[in-house]
Amino acid sequence: MLKFANKSLPDYVKVTDLKYTILPSIETKTEKVYGRAGSYDFGVELGEREIEVDVMLIADSQHDIIKKARDFSTWLFYKDLQPLIILDEPDKQYMARISGDTEVSELWRTGTATIKFLCPSPYAESLTEKVVNYTPEDYTPVSVRNSGTVETYPIIDMEMKQDATSIAFIMEDKYVKIGSDDVVGMTQVDTQPLVLNDPMDTYSGWGTGIGIDGANAAIAGALSSNGYAIVQTGKDYGSATGWHGGAGVKTLSRELQDFQVTARCKLDSTAIKQVGRVEVYLFDVNNVIIGKVAIVDNQTTGEYPKVEARAGERYTGTYFVKSYGSKKGVYANFDGVIQISRIGRTWSAYFAKVDSKGKHNTRLTQTWYDTKNQWSTKKLAKIQVHIGAYGETEPVSTMYLSDLKVYEKNISVDSETQVPITFKAGDTVTIDNQRAIVLRNGEPIFSELDPASEFFPLEVGENGLVLSPPVADVQIRFKERWL
Repeated sequence: MLKFANKSLPDYVKVTDLKYTILPSIETKTEKVYGRAGSYDFGVELGEREIEVDVMLIADSQHDIIKKARDFSTWLFYKDLQPLIILDEPDKQYMARISGDTEVSELWRTGTATIKFLCPSPYAESLTEKVVNYTPEDYTPVSVRNSGTVETYPIIDMEMKQDATSIAFIMEDKYVKIGSDDVVGMTQVDTQPLVLNDPMDTYSGWGTGIGIDGANAAIAGALSSNGYAIVQTGKDYGSATGWHGGAGVKTLSRELQDFQVTARCKLDSTAIKQVGRVEVYLFDVNNVIIGKVAIVDNQTTGEYPKVEARAGERYTGTYFVKSYGSKKGVYANFDGVIQISRIGRTWSAYFAKVDSKGKHNTRLTQTWYDTKNQWSTKKLAKIQVHIGAYGETEPVSTMYLSDLKVYEKNISVDSETQVPITFKAGDTVTIDNQRAIVLRNGEPIFSELDPASEFFPLEVGENGLVLSPPVADVQIRFKERWL
């Protein structure tokens, strides 16, 4: 009869009745004006939907009903919304949670109860997404059909084929635009040029490490590339009483005063007792550490990785991030981004897990202002990567770096003659009309959103969408919805 939270009903529960409304609650919005007959009509507002299910619990004996009810409670109760599927329509779901009282009336070996599911959204939605892929060659609209009975909000993913100062998605009189207008006669300027772009598909160009943090720490073993990431060769981390493992350094093509260093890395344990770290060090031309960003699991009693960011060297520097995230364990099985940047005296760090679609989640952002200007004058000249184990403790099973990018930041633009390049070839751009957010390479970029933008739905039937300029491969995803 129904499924909830992707689980079928327990075999001892039978549905005896199902009650639902043809439409959700409807509130008419009117305004009475003194001296005028009737009232002004401002349309209607749809309320939430409630679905009632009468059930019978069938026990093995008279005294087993309460045990069955307690077991059924674990099937029912979730703090978050869960998919509810009425099996008369197995291709549609409501997002619901249990609500109200759940009183059981017991009679011999049976118990009866009425379960109320609250659906904050009144719409049923498709279990699967519709996907439209296309590569625009000009400004001809692409047709996207919504076969539901109400509008739905699409997610639009774009992979840039060339640099652009702005990009916009247009549907009739609505549009979402990100970036600055490319005005005739103005020069395009890259305000954050890419100084180092290493996909880690080879270890070529990396030299011997300079030094790593920790008492009795030692650079040991060797790093190498497995074709897509830098790893510890043969998982041989050498030996030391403190931290030990491979380290490699690469010199930038020029020194940078203002910069952003972003690394994609993985730290994934297969046992609680495993310990390890993945780190990126910042050095000046004299091999002085001016900063570090890392993810470290140094506990043997739980899988509790901690993210770290530091301005300066180990003993006199400032850790402005040393965090487990929102709670211990949130960065377990980490596959994501660690990032550190400096503009003027302001240091920033950013950490996020990255899902299979490239979206960032479990994000943490922190800034720190160097009031004494102690760590903001030395220029960045070298990058060192390090993967480490500790003492004789079993190392984390999977540790690697799969991408490293260094950008120069804070390049000024003459607003009269120049326009900044917002997107570069290879960037992924997302317009999420469901959540009203825009992303570049998984990170929110609200500062680049045109204030006149309006996130839009796909109306019922055919919709014509235009990408301007047509410089990206496009994927449009949405779930159809029904009243």
